[in-house]
Amino acid sequence: MHSKLRYSLAAGLLAAALTPLSAQSVTTTPVGAVSMEALANSDTPYVPTLVRPAAYEGSIAGGGGGEYALASAAFQVGALEYSEGEQSNTYYLQILSGQAAGHHSTVISNTENSVTLEFESDILSMIQVGDRVVIRPYWTLATLFPPAEAGVSYFASTSNLSSGRKTEVIFPDVSGVGINKSATAIYYYNQFWRRVGSSTINRGDVIVPLDAYVVIRHNNVAENSRITCVGEVDLGQFFIPLGAVSGGRNDNLVAYNRPVDSTLGQLGLESVFTPSTSNLSSGRGDELLVFDPSIPIKNRPVSAIYYYNQFWRKVGQSSQDQADAVIPAGSALVIRKQSVVAGSVQDWGVPVVGNN
Repeated sequence: MHSKLRYSLAAGLLAAALTPLSAQSVTTTPVGAVSMEALANSDTPYVPTLVRPAAYEGSIAGGGGGEYALASAAFQVGALEYSEGEQSNTYYLQILSGQAAGHHSTVISNTENSVTLEFESDILSMIQVGDRVVIRPYWTLATLFPPAEAGVSYFASTSNLSSGRKTEVIFPDVSGVGINKSATAIYYYNQFWRRVGSSTINRGDVIVPLDAYVVIRHNNVAENSRITCVGEVDLGQFFIPLGAVSGGRNDNLVAYNRPVDSTLGQLGLESVFTPSTSNLSSGRGDELLVFDPSIPIKNRPVSAIYYYNQFWRKVGQSSQDQADAVIPAGSALVIRKQSVVAGSVQDWGVPVVGNN
């Protein structure tokens, strides 16, 4: 969401394949299944590239300041509000047309025909009556990794002890600034998801962000798991905020959350990148950090790519343009912004499916 920047301590690339479940007409949202392997005894970054079915599709009918009436809406009061033990979904509204197209916000509350959102003031000022919107539930641990998938997409732990934890889903610190940030691990044991250090509370309702990624860490398991995500293709614009801070560099965890491959040159990052002034580390501007996901290892080292003198260069291979480097569907990336005098946010528009 625009009001909360996403941060992380690592990055990577991973491949996924889109498999149609049924023939789709041009007037319906494409539906499919995306599968990928998470390597044994390794860290595998994971980005869901499909979205859950819509709870509402329509347009803004009125309102402002974060509270908006929606055309032809007929909700139950509070139906879109998360409530532990009663309503397990957290919903978001994504704007599909108009000046604010591509931005999204968590739904805070709702009446029969309106919602309260948490957009920042610059986005609120762009929202107009008639703008098309969609409301969907976020993916959560319990919906991406249901109990029936134990032994397939993840491995259930045998105890709360570190020695008994088989699969950990690692979430980055989304509120911190700087580089190489801390993270929180959640694992599945004895019928529900538990957080390391707080093992008595069910964390199955924890959302998996749209604009960031998680890391699937397999411990002491001899086989890969296969994660399959079934859902709809998001055909709309999607913006991810990138934060730069004063006093030091800042890592932005971002997700290339599309189910089709791209190239680095097609991502459009030049518009939100501070270019380097030379190939030397002292002249380095912003950096794109990536991993090779094919090597089974934890805490993977990164490769850095930067933009200098009109093309993308990889540290150690500065004479080769990396613009044609393939960015696989579902890639997890870190954009390391250089220090600035005053904190700032730039919005990166993830390429729309069909425009790659």
